[in-house]
Amino acid sequence: MTRTAPDNTPRNPDYGSGIYRRRIRLQGEEGRVVAELEDTNHGFRSIVSHDGYHITSIQGEALRYPMTTCPGALPLLQALVGTAIDADISSINQSTNPKSHCTHLFDLTVSAIQHCKAGQATRVIDIVIPDEQDNHNTAEIFYDGRLVLSWTVSNWALQDKALQGKYLASGFGKWANEIYTGEQLEAAFLLQKGYMVSYGRRFDMNKLQGTPAGDSGSMLGACHSYTPGIVEEAVRTVGNTRDFTDCEEKLLRFENPLH
Repeated sequence: MTRTAPDNTPRNPDYGSGIYRRRIRLQGEEGRVVAELEDTNHGFRSIVSHDGYHITSIQGEALRYPMTTCPGALPLLQALVGTAIDADISSINQSTNPKSHCTHLFDLTVSAIQHCKAGQATRVIDIVIPDEQDNHNTAEIFYDGRLVLSWTVSNWALQDKALQGKYLASGFGKWANEIYTGEQLEAAFLLQKGYMVSYGRRFDMNKLQGTPAGDSGSMLGACHSYTPGIVEEAVRTVGNTRDFTDCEEKLLRFENPLH
């Protein structure tokens, strides 16, 4: 089952001519990693400190976010303090409930933890997904300008010959772990999350600014803001959406944050 907006969500009249962009920067420093993410709907920062063996502190920042309840996930990152810097994603996920977190801030923090081993190196990750044309589009991810993965997608279904029958929704983790390893496996999970967010370009969320989250549908339980008991209090933020189609240089500038 794919996660889509309710049928009454206003459509984006400009869909078909734009590009979804997400940029992640992992900057290694002495004893810490500064991780930043920005895209159409999100702006987050996570500063992860370590002693060379384990995570000693985490400081998260929510700069732009779609729901007023999203910053409430910041304290949950403390569950990852004490994690070994060489822990794999599976063991990190087992140490907490990822769905109780803000998905994007949690993933950013996990990437920061894994980058601790890189010392003072910096990595920039770019996800580029043009709007669908003729019922399909291409989803690509680059590490420091180098193409790592490229998928042809049609409404969540992969069209590439070697990946036909694979979907970017239910069952993704299972088949991705069977096909990819190492850097490509990491990139696959990042690109899949990017595709999930890029799907939102079909809708004009600006017209829903200031309204309650309302009927959460299939998103219920998917993340912190869609957790029962929290989603009822969630209101869509005002002035959050950005379009980086023709201005990718603005990514990670965090212009006009929500606080």
